[in-house]
Amino acid sequence: MALELKSNFKEAWYRKGMVLGVLGDFQMAIKCHQKAISIDPEFVAAIFGKGMALGIVGETEKGLMCYSNTLNLDPDFKEAWVTKGMALVGFDKFFFK
Repeated sequence: MALELKSNFKEAWYRKGMVLGVLGDFQMAIKCHQKAISIDPEFVAAIFGKGMALGIVGETEKGLMCYSNTLNLDPDFKEAWVTKGMALVGFDKFFFK
């Protein structure tokens, strides 16, 4: 496994997080994305992936912070704009009924 050979391989941590998310293990996915971010704090794909996993487990505010961080680093990241908008609409419906 790549992580056994090179534990600071940010891309491997990111991809492991994505696979774990697909498998439904969102808590571990969050940890893997965080590990990738700790290696490279400007790794926008990992920041975005962490935000998505956080949103799925109900951590909407933390997810929104990740989307905002993603967009601060890469304003052209279209998926982050769309996902942030969808989270804001859901957040609004939940808190302002």
